Amino acid sequence: MELTQRLHPALGRALKWGAAGVLLPALLLHASAYGASRSAPKGPQCPSEGTRVVTFAKIVDGGFLTGEGDEVRLSGILFPGGGGETARAGASKDAANALEDSLKSRSVSLAPSVAPRDRYGRIVAQVFADGEWVEARLLKAGQARAAPDGASGPCAKALLALANAEMAAQRLSLGLEHSRQAAEIGRRLGDAEVEINGSRFVGCAYDSLGDHDSAVKWLSEAISVPRDSWVNPIMAAVAYKEMGDALFRKGKYDIALPYQHEAVRMCEQSGNVTLLAFMTQRLGLTYGMLGRQEEAARYLKDAVARAEAVPDQMARLQLQMDMYTTSGDFYLRQKKFNEAIATYRQALESIGGADMRSHLSSIRRGLAAAYMANGQDVEAEAQFKESIRLAEEARGQISDAQGRGSFLASQQSVYRAMVSFQFLNKSDPAKAFNYAEIAKGRDLLDALTGARHVTVNDGQVKLTLSGSATPLTLEQAQRALPANVQLAQYVAGEDRLMIWLVTRDSVVTAKSNIGADGLRDKVTAYLEALRSRAPLEKLNRQASDLYQLLIAPIDQRLDRNLTLCVAPDGVLQDLPFAALVSPESKRYLIEDFTLVVNPSASVFARAIALSLRKQKSEPEPFLGFGNPRFDQQRFPRLQSLPASEQELERIQSLYPHRLILNRRQATESALVNQIGEYEIVHLATHALSDKRSSMLSTIVLAEESQFATGAAAQRNKTDGIILDGALQAQEIYNLKPERTRLVVLSSCRSGLGDEMRNEALGGLAQAFLVAGVPAVVASLWDIDDDSAAGLMERFHVAHRVKKLAFGQALRQAQLSFLQTSSIKKRHPFFWATFIVTGNGLAD
Repeated sequence: MELTQRLHPALGRALKWGAAGVLLPALLLHASAYGASRSAPKGPQCPSEGTRVVTFAKIVDGGFLTGEGDEVRLSGILFPGGGGETARAGASKDAANALEDSLKSRSVSLAPSVAPRDRYGRIVAQVFADGEWVEARLLKAGQARAAPDGASGPCAKALLALANAEMAAQRLSLGLEHSRQAAEIGRRLGDAEVEINGSRFVGCAYDSLGDHDSAVKWLSEAISVPRDSWVNPIMAAVAYKEMGDALFRKGKYDIALPYQHEAVRMCEQSGNVTLLAFMTQRLGLTYGMLGRQEEAARYLKDAVARAEAVPDQMARLQLQMDMYTTSGDFYLRQKKFNEAIATYRQALESIGGADMRSHLSSIRRGLAAAYMANGQDVEAEAQFKESIRLAEEARGQISDAQGRGSFLASQQSVYRAMVSFQFLNKSDPAKAFNYAEIAKGRDLLDALTGARHVTVNDGQVKLTLSGSATPLTLEQAQRALPANVQLAQYVAGEDRLMIWLVTRDSVVTAKSNIGADGLRDKVTAYLEALRSRAPLEKLNRQASDLYQLLIAPIDQRLDRNLTLCVAPDGVLQDLPFAALVSPESKRYLIEDFTLVVNPSASVFARAIALSLRKQKSEPEPFLGFGNPRFDQQRFPRLQSLPASEQELERIQSLYPHRLILNRRQATESALVNQIGEYEIVHLATHALSDKRSSMLSTIVLAEESQFATGAAAQRNKTDGIILDGALQAQEIYNLKPERTRLVVLSSCRSGLGDEMRNEALGGLAQAFLVAGVPAVVASLWDIDDDSAAGLMERFHVAHRVKKLAFGQALRQAQLSFLQTSSIKKRHPFFWATFIVTGNGLAD
C-alpha cells in the first residue's frame, strides 16, 4: 500500500529503502552504530605488543607474587586486601580465590612491558591471562571496584561494556549501577567520552523504563560535556539525539526541537549519512507535532532522500523499521488514525522474513492503538493479542527472574492497553482481569510455582527460573478464594483506574476517572507528606482524596465482615491502604477492614495453598532475633537497636516454646540452623535494600565468632550461604523453613517493592515467600524503633491471646496503637508502615 501522508506524499516510497544500525532494540547504547566504536568496546583484549610474560606463584594481599620474585598490584581497581573496601566479610577471601582462579595454569602477561612501581616496590600493571583482561573479569564478578585514579580509565570502559550487556539481557538495575560508576570515573578523570557514554546509558535505561524525568536529568549531563571538552562529533550527536527523543516522548516538542537541530548540525559536520537521515526525519515529526506543516514536509522530504543514500542493506532495513514506527506513532498522536494504520501496515509488509521481533512488538502495539481509536475493535484485539504473544515469547526465553521482571516492566504499556480495551471498549471485565493477572507479579508467581535455583555466574547473582507459571483466570481466582475474603484488584490505565471486587460468588467492577500518571502524582505527594510527618490534618485530606479514587467506587459493595485482600498496581504498591480516610465517616480504612496485600490474585492463591501444607501446633514454637551485635566497621551508619531487645523480652512470655537470641547470639548461623524448627520467626533487626538488585537486600545480624573455618566452610559451600552476619535475599532462597508459617520483618523498608523493576514486594519479603513461608509481615518505610516495638508486642498479643489470624492480629495491633498512644504517635507514620503479605488469613 502506498502512503499518502499530508506531511509528505513520498515518505512511503523512501521508507521502503530503510537504513542501518540506527537504533538497537529497546536502548540505543552503542555510538558505534554511527561510527564511534572506540568509546563502547565489546570487551577488553590483551594488547598485541608492549607486554611482559610472567609466571604466577601465589596470591598476596592486593595482588599476586610472580615466579620471578616480583609482587604485582592490579592497575585501575581497588582489590580487597590492597586498600579497597569490601561489601561483606569474606570478600577478601572470595576476591583472592577469584584472582587465583583467573591466573592459575594460564599464560599471564603484564602491560606495559616496563611497568611503574608503587612506593612499596610493587609492579603496578594491567594483568592478562590467556588474553583475557583480569581486572575486567574481577569488576564483572563484583570482586573489585574501579580505582579513583588515572589508571581506572580502561576499567571504566569495561564497566560500560558490562552495562551494555546487562541492559541487553534486561538486568537493568545492574546496568544502571555500572553505567553510573563509569560516568563518575569519566568525570573524575576528565575523560569526556566515558562520561558521555556512562550518562547516556543511564538516561536511556531510565527512558526505557518510563522514568522520563530521570532520563532527562542524566541525558542533560551527557550533553553538557561536549560544551567543555572536544569529543567525537558522532558521540555528541547521539547524546543530543537521545535527549531530543526523551523530550519528544514526554510531549515536550518545543523543548526537543533545539536538541534535534544541534544533533543534525553535528551529523552534517561528521558526514554520517545514517544518523543524519534518522535525525532529519525526527525533526520533521517534531515540526509536525507542533503544527508547523510546511517545515515538517521539508524535513521529511529531505529524510527520504538521505535514506535512499544509505548503502548498507541491513542498515536500510533497520532505519526503515524505525522510521515507519515513529511515523505511525506520530500520526497516532495527531489522531490521524487511517494514516497511522497505513504506516504500521507498510512496516509489517516491509519486514518480510527478517527476524526483527523488537520492531514487530512495537509496530503491532501501535497498530492496535490506531485500530482501537478508529473504532475497529476486532482488528485492534487481534493486534493486541499478537503483541502480547510476542512479549510473552520473549519473556519466556529469559531465565533470570530479575531480567523477566525488568522486561515485563518495559512491556507494561501493551498489557495495560489490552486490560483497558477489554474493560472499557469490550465491557468484558473477565478478560480484562485475566490480562491484568498476566501483567502483575509474574516473576514472583513463577518462582513460587516452578523449580528455581540461585546461581552465581561471573559474580552476578541470579534467581534462575525453570519455567513460566500460568496465572489464574477470573473464574479460577474465584474458586481459589476462601469464603471469608474479598479481593480488590487495581489496574491503572492511561486515563482510567479499573477496579474489580471479587468474592467466591460475585464480581463487581468500577472505575475512577484518573490515569496512571495522575494517580502516581497523588500517591507520591501523599507518601512524601507521610514520610516527612506532615501535619495530620493535611495528610488526612490527601488520604481522603485517595479514598475517593480507590475505595469509594466499591464502598457500597464491600462487606465489613470479610477480610479485604488488596492487589495494588504500580505506585499503589507503596501506599498504606490502612491509612486511607473515608471523607464521610473520617475513619481510617483499617478501622473497618482487616487488610492483606498481595501482588496479584494468583500469588495470593499460591500463598494459601502453601499455608495448607503447614501444620499449626498449639505451642507455636517461636524464634526471635533482636539487637544483633553487628560489626560497626562494616556498617558504620547503623545504630544499635535496644528497643528491639525489649520488644522480644515482652513478647517471649506469650510463647512457651521459644528461643530468643539477642546481641552476640543473634547470628546468621543460628538463624540458618534453627529456622526450620519454628513456626513463628520474628526478626527485629536492621534491613538494607540494594538499589542494584533486590537479591542483594540484606538482614544485618551479629558477627560470627568463627567465620568459615573447618566444617563451617564446607557447609557454606554446600548451602550457598556465607555465614558473615549479612543474610542476603539471594541466600534466603536457600533456607529450609519446613515448619515456619510466619516471618515478621520488624525492620525498615523490608516490604517495599520497586515499580521500575516491576517488583511488587521488597526482596527480603519475596525471598521468604519463595523459600516456603506462606505469610510475611513487612514494612513500607523507615520505622520508628520504639513505635515498632510497641506495635509488634500488640500484634503477638492479639495473635496468641485472642487467637486472631495474622491479618486480624495486625489490624488489632494498629487499632490498639491508635487508641492508646499519644496524639503525636497517632500519625500514620508510626503505625501504618506494616503490611501482611501472603496468606494473612492463616491463624
